[in-house]
Amino acid sequence: MAGGQFLFDGDNGGINVTSGLAYTFDRDVTTVDPQTGSPTSGPDEILDITGFGLEESFTLLMAGMMPSDDWNHRTPRSGDYWPLFTLWGDDKNWIEFGAVVSEDPDSGAFRVRMMANGDMLDDFDWPRTNDATLVDDQYWSRNSQLLVGLSWNASTHALSVLASLGGDAPRHIGIATAPAPEFSQSFDLLKFRGAEDEVVSFRWFGGKAISGTALPALGANSMAEQFMSLAFLDEV
Repeated sequence: MAGGQFLFDGDNGGINVTSGLAYTFDRDVTTVDPQTGSPTSGPDEILDITGFGLEESFTLLMAGMMPSDDWNHRTPRSGDYWPLFTLWGDDKNWIEFGAVVSEDPDSGAFRVRMMANGDMLDDFDWPRTNDATLVDDQYWSRNSQLLVGLSWNASTHALSVLASLGGDAPRHIGIATAPAPEFSQSFDLLKFRGAEDEVVSFRWFGGKAISGTALPALGANSMAEQFMSLAFLDEV
């Protein structure tokens, strides 16, 4: 089995990814290495967790909260998209989750973006009605809890996604494309930013990732049960 659990214990209950706006870092900053005292350079405000080795079927569960500075309403822009995290294999294989702000600043939606083996797939926004009409009823307000589940079924090549915002009932979408996507790289990295390194402020409490040839991906009902109990955040 591959995967892992990660729990953050910051001063404010979690860890804060700090940025007021979505932007891409195309510069490096120079700091002093605390171990050696020597200058070191690298991209600023980059938070990663590595070592998952997710392959075959897998499930990723995440728990976070909108920041108190409320980026949605502090800088409302019609049709904005705010990438929050990316499950990363390499630059040809990744799955990104983010927030959509509709023309009405009091509503919005969820979005998943994917690249599989170098093929960029269409964006998937939800919730939707049974006739596939987008329902932009997600209110991205300050201090709203966010729970997200991504579940990849290697047999059917379909992604099942569940999300709950602000204590609302989990909203589900099953993503299947034709032809079915084939990821050519296992997912070993979780980036707390967009696939193009856009950083958006958010508070993350933790999550859990599991995979393995003998483990089926969790279905929507199983992920919803995890949301209700928050069992995936229990310390191991």
